[in-house]
Amino acid sequence: MESKIAHMQEQMEFWDEESNKMKDRLQGASSRIEEQDKELRRLRKQATDLDGANEQANAAKMEMEHLQRSHAQQLEEVRKAKDKLQKELDMTEKARMRVVQDLEAAERRVKEAEDTIGSLQAGQSGVEEMQGQITKLKEMI
Repeated sequence: MESKIAHMQEQMEFWDEESNKMKDRLQGASSRIEEQDKELRRLRKQATDLDGANEQANAAKMEMEHLQRSHAQQLEEVRKAKDKLQKELDMTEKARMRVVQDLEAAERRVKEAEDTIGSLQAGQSGVEEMQGQITKLKEMI
């Protein structure tokens, strides 16, 4: 019986040691689980932060695309306005050239008219002189 008791005590010691080993392993596993939980929470927070940053980046990208479209539209409007103004400038230049040509033609006509008036006045003087001579000749006759 004593041998059975000794055997049982040995078995109890063995199982106590095994139990302590298991407790140590369980404590180690619990520590690893806690560390992994902390890491998981950290990663989840980081993922949440990254999602927020991603949303901000997407919003900024959309704003940039909107600004690009708006800029392209404004640029096209400016090009159209420039083309319209260039056409108006060309038409104004053509009209100015016509006015200059018309002015030059009018100046030539005025000069011709002045020359004609001068000729007519000279002719009038000649006519008066001839009439004076005719009158003298008539008086002489």
